[in-house]
Amino acid sequence: MISYSIQKKWKYLAPIIINIPDGILKFAAKEFIKLQKRESIGNELPKRIIFFVTKYCNLRCKHCFYVPHVSSAQEISLSQIKQLAFSTRNHLHQVILTGGEPFLREDFLDIVLSFAENGCKIINIDTNGILIERIDAFLKKVLKDTRAILVFQISLDGPPPIHDQIRGVQGAAKKTLQTISLLSDYYQKYPSRFNGITVSTSINRLNREYLSEVIEKIKPFNNVVHLFNFTRSANLHTFGAPESSLSGFDVPENIILNIDEMKDVFEYLDLKVWKAKNNSLFEFVNREIMMQAIRILEKKSRHFSCLAGKTEVVIYPEGEVGICEMLKPVGNLKETEYDLIKFYKQYKEKFQAIPKCVCTHDCSIMSSIKFSPELLVEMVKKKKAW
Repeated sequence: MISYSIQKKWKYLAPIIINIPDGILKFAAKEFIKLQKRESIGNELPKRIIFFVTKYCNLRCKHCFYVPHVSSAQEISLSQIKQLAFSTRNHLHQVILTGGEPFLREDFLDIVLSFAENGCKIINIDTNGILIERIDAFLKKVLKDTRAILVFQISLDGPPPIHDQIRGVQGAAKKTLQTISLLSDYYQKYPSRFNGITVSTSINRLNREYLSEVIEKIKPFNNVVHLFNFTRSANLHTFGAPESSLSGFDVPENIILNIDEMKDVFEYLDLKVWKAKNNSLFEFVNREIMMQAIRILEKKSRHFSCLAGKTEVVIYPEGEVGICEMLKPVGNLKETEYDLIKFYKQYKEKFQAIPKCVCTHDCSIMSSIKFSPELLVEMVKKKKAW
C-alpha cells in the first residue's frame, strides 16, 4: 500500500514529478523511500501484516488457491487474536484482513476493534461483498467508534453472468455491485476515513474475454479504483525455491494465462485503463506490478531485492506464520502464546534473509517497488513517455 498522504497529493504532484530532471528525480526517489520505510519497517516487527482471519467462504471460486487447504483444525479464537493485537501495540501501521470471507466471522468487528485499539492506523479488508447488511452495520460501528483509516478491496471477475459462473453462486455479482455502491457512498460521505475503495479483477482464461464489460461496470463509481492482477499459482509462478518449501497455493493450470496471453491483456489495459487515467497513483503502480510479473515469468529472475518478511508477514487462520503466501509457514503463534513480536524475534533470521526464490506475488512486488530507487525512477520515466 502506498502512503496515504502520497496518494492524496499525487493528483497535484504528478505533473511536477514527471518533469523533474533525472538527478533531482533520483534524490526524490530516495526521500520517498525514507517515508515508506517509516510506514513499513519496524525495529521489532514489520509494520504490515496480512492476516487470513478465516478459512471459510460463502463462494466456490474456480480460481481460488485456498479452498484445497481448508481443514477441520480450529481457527484462532478472538481471545487469541486480542493477544496477538496487543503484542503489536503501537507497532503496526497496516493490517490486511482476508480469508476466506472475513465477514463470515461473527466476531469480525471485534477483531478489527482489537487492532484499531492497539494503534494500527490502516485497516485493509478484502471481501467478496456478498454480506451487504453485515458490511453496512460494520461500517456504521467502526466509523463511529474508531479513528482507523479503512481500505476495502472487493473482487469482481466479470459481468454478472461470468462473475457468478466463476464464483459458483447465482446472484453473487448483484450483491457485490450493491456493496461497491454502498462503499462508494460511504467514501463520499467520509473521505478522510478511507484510504481507498478498490475493485480487484483477477484475470485468467475464464474471464479475459470479458474485460471491457467488467471495466464498464465499475466506471460509474468515480471514487472507486479498478485494479487488476494475473491469477497466480505457487507451483507455476515461483522459481528457485525447493518444491518442498512451496505453500501449495495452486490453481488449475488450464485457467492460468501464458506469457503471450498476459502481454495481450497488458496491452489492452494499458490502452483502455491506465493511460486514460494519468493522475491515478493506484493505476500507475498497478501497471508496474503487472509489467514486473510478466518480466519475472519471462526471465525467471528479478532485478530487485525481495523484501517479503521484512515489510510484512502472513498469518493464517490456525495461527501459522509465514514470510509470504508462496512459501510454507515457518511456525505457529502458539509457540509464543500469540505474541507476534516474540515470534518474529524467534524466527528473525528466516524473516530477515533475502529470499533466493522469485515469484509473481503482487504484494511482494509492490513492496520491492516502494524500496527500489531504480524502479521508482524507471516508472516515472515511463510515465513521461505517455
